[in-house]
This record gives sequence, C-alpha cells and structure tokens, in this order.
Amino acid sequence: MHGLGPFAWMGTVISTIKSLLPAAGLTLVSLLLLGIFTLRAPIEPGQPVAILFPPGQPLAQSVRAIAAANGTPIRTGRWDNLVIAVFDRPRPDGDLADSLSASGALLVFDALIAAACGFDPAAGDKAQNMKGMDS
Repeated sequence: MHGLGPFAWMGTVISTIKSLLPAAGLTLVSLLLLGIFTLRAPIEPGQPVAILFPPGQPLAQSVRAIAAANGTPIRTGRWDNLVIAVFDRPRPDGDLADSLSASGALLVFDALIAAACGFDPAAGDKAQNMKGMDS
C-alpha cells in the first residue's frame, strides 16, 4: 500500500482536473462572449424582442417606454418586468437597445432567448389589456 492508502486515486483525479482547467476557462469565456454578441445582435423590424425592465417597475411604465421607441407590446413574461414587443419601423435616432436602456430597460434581446428561459405561455392574456396603456 502507498502512503495515502485507499485515497491514492485522488492524486490522479486532481491532476486530471488541473490539466483541464485551461480548456474549461477558454470554453467559459467563449460562451460568455457568444452570449453577449447574441444579446446585442441587431433587432430586425417585425421580429419579436424581449425587453427586461427592473423588477417592480409598473407594467404601464414599461409599455410607455416601448411605445416611445415605436414598439408594440405583445405579451409579458412570467413576471411583468419581461415584455415581448415588436418594432415595425426602425428608430430615426439610432439604436433601439440604447433608446430602451435610456428608458429603464436592463436588457434587450431576442425573444427566442426569453422563450428558452421559460416565459409563461398563458401570459398572453395581459397583452390584450396593454394596448390602451401607452397613452
């Protein structure tokens, strides 16, 4: 028996983990950069966009911010601070994400990413009530 007895295998496991750390770090950094570039992708007119507002912000305020950016809210997510909207025409003053950020939005991203996060399919009922909130 070796000096470590039944725990001798741990040295091999630790050595293997140490050799994999650079590859794991590079993979993590690559995935983070990919996520950032995906979130900041240009928003195409007519495509649904997910907009995350601060928790606790009234839905009416979020809807007004979307309307001010020439958008139409479609539905909310599981919580009212995630709103799915469509922007049919580009903003004359530039970047939509920057405009929404100035109105309090924390993130503006592709609605498919929000769907992967599990927004509530039954929340579409709130969208019917949102149409009159932007005035």
